[in-house]
Amino acid sequence: AARARVTDSKKYILLRWINRVLGRKWIHLPEFESLWGTAGNVAMFLPGVRRALGHGYRAKSSSHYVISSEFGQIVRVQGWMKDSLRKIRDSLEGSEGEPFF
Repeated sequence: AARARVTDSKKYILLRWINRVLGRKWIHLPEFESLWGTAGNVAMFLPGVRRALGHGYRAKSSSHYVISSEFGQIVRVQGWMKDSLRKIRDSLEGSEGEPFF
């Protein structure tokens, strides 16, 4: 079986992005989509994280989370989003570049 690896550079970029979002109340919709997509790609290698991402995919189509503003469409950063991102962060920090099967 082929081994898949979360490279150190992807890990660094994703951790930096996650920490940035955790400190905010809203983010632009394209930024959210890009982050959630990247997190989804990495999460397939991280046990227990994938389920937490499902809410994010539904949030993109919900007017409760996505609102129009003078900055364009933005996503309100909710508590469950932060919980999901913390799970991903903790899993990434614990991986230490190990290969995932």
